[in-house]
Amino acid sequence: LRSSWAAVAQTARTASPFVASELVLQVYNRVDLVMLSLIVGQVAAGIYASGFKFVEVGIIPLAFIGVAAYPRLSHLFGADPREFTALALDLMRVILFLGGLLAWALCFLVPTMIVPLFGARFVEAAPIVEIMAGLALVFAAEIALVRVMLAAHLQVARFRILALGTAFNVVLNLFLIPLF
Repeated sequence: LRSSWAAVAQTARTASPFVASELVLQVYNRVDLVMLSLIVGQVAAGIYASGFKFVEVGIIPLAFIGVAAYPRLSHLFGADPREFTALALDLMRVILFLGGLLAWALCFLVPTMIVPLFGARFVEAAPIVEIMAGLALVFAAEIALVRVMLAAHLQVARFRILALGTAFNVVLNLFLIPLF
């Protein structure tokens, strides 16, 4: 395999928004848990992590739907903008509907089943899961929007939004963790 430095540099430039987004995403995904652990303690962080795991696991099927729609979205973006828009809206509707079902389940079903399924050690996670139900809708919207943005070649815009969201997340955590 042979390549020129120009080809390697072009590949690095093309991949850099994706790499930067993944790095920022890793910070975004863990900053709340780290800050909670540092500000309040490991017990609170453990309760939070236990409750949040239900959201993370519940959102996985929605992510698969987004991944499944991505090749068609990518093809339609250049080939048929009208069909691209229609598919993007359909994807958003389906994922938001399923995210709403997940939020409902997290709010009304999961809290009643946590203790019988996992034991009394998880009793404090039940109200956390109820609170986090709203996050399921936010994550659902994010799943659909990220796939649409990537198909529309908006990876740099995605990085900027993600960086801004991460900074906002840090500020909110600094304010809200001590408050609550």
